[in-house]
Amino acid sequence: MLEFKLPEIGENITTATITNILVAVGDSVEIGQDLVEIETEKASLPIPSPVNGTIKEILISVNDEIQIGSVMFKIDGKAPSEKNVNIQEQSQSMPVQTEDPKTPTTPPPAPQPAVAEASEKNTGQNIIVIGGGPGGYAAAFRAADLGQKVTLIDLDVNPGGVCLYRVHSL
Repeated sequence: MLEFKLPEIGENITTATITNILVAVGDSVEIGQDLVEIETEKASLPIPSPVNGTIKEILISVNDEIQIGSVMFKIDGKAPSEKNVNIQEQSQSMPVQTEDPKTPTTPPPAPQPAVAEASEKNTGQNIIVIGGGPGGYAAAFRAADLGQKVTLIDLDVNPGGVCLYRVHSL
């Protein structure tokens, strides 16, 4: 039985408020399936299951404020070992064996990132990013790094969200 604890979410975040519980006792869950939604002073986000298994006990309620590291669920399941994860990753990149083992096969070429393709196709076009919070300014910088002309639109004079240092006049 695995005790699933609230993981570390970010620097200087020590507590979170439970806003929604997405599973019930007896539900089967898969790795990556969202179990709960939380809110901190900096973000709202879902927390996914680290294992395949069955929810045996829920130790939280909506509107609870809990500490990082607090047990939220007991799950009857087993965390994937690092060895299993590596085998899965390798099997995805290995070539498929043909009927004739003497015939060499090569893996298909790796797909190129969609962002790189977009930058080549959109050369000279503008990208508009609305909102200069933590996601907006990161997207604007990435697009600019890829050679795009970027316009960042934000109502605040000092965009960047609560995670960047801001100078406020008193």
